[in-house]
Amino acid sequence: METSTVTGILQMGCLLIMVLLALGVLIQRILMRKGTSARAIQFLAVGFIFPTILILALDKTISAETTAAILGVLAGYLLSDIGRYEPRETTGKINEKSDSTQKSS
Repeated sequence: METSTVTGILQMGCLLIMVLLALGVLIQRILMRKGTSARAIQFLAVGFIFPTILILALDKTISAETTAAILGVLAGYLLSDIGRYEPRETTGKINEKSDSTQKSS
């Protein structure tokens, strides 16, 4: 197999991943009846940026040094927010509502 054919297959795979990712998030948000959250936007952004970097690197549009720098920046961005992440507590509010409806019955 020629390297150009392998590169083309990888690029098409990246495009397919991007389309499936967008459809998956959209369908999941519709089924869960939720709007677009900040985490969903971050997930989509990363899901589009990584394949785009791979496509540009395979085409040699960007150099190896630039690819490494972009991946390093992206990894730093992704990992920098982990320490501040605090999941929302929605179970308490749901239980309080159900308790108040049971008490009034």
